[in-house]
Amino acid sequence: MTFLAALAVIAAHFVGLNHKAWQLSSKATFPEIHYWSVYGIFGVEFFFLISGFVICMSCLRWPPA
Repeated sequence: MTFLAALAVIAAHFVGLNHKAWQLSSKATFPEIHYWSVYGIFGVEFFFLISGFVICMSCLRWPPA
């Protein structure tokens, strides 16, 4: 899941935010995925949500010292 969140962020930077790597606008270059890639910015929050859940669950498994 964290891999998908990271891919969403990469897609948002290169496709959703009009990256200068393309000669045309990214909306004209990738019309199918441009609309959805804008929401890839939420991948950062999703990544930290998963990481926080994993840390909390691993802390709950250890007995207090």
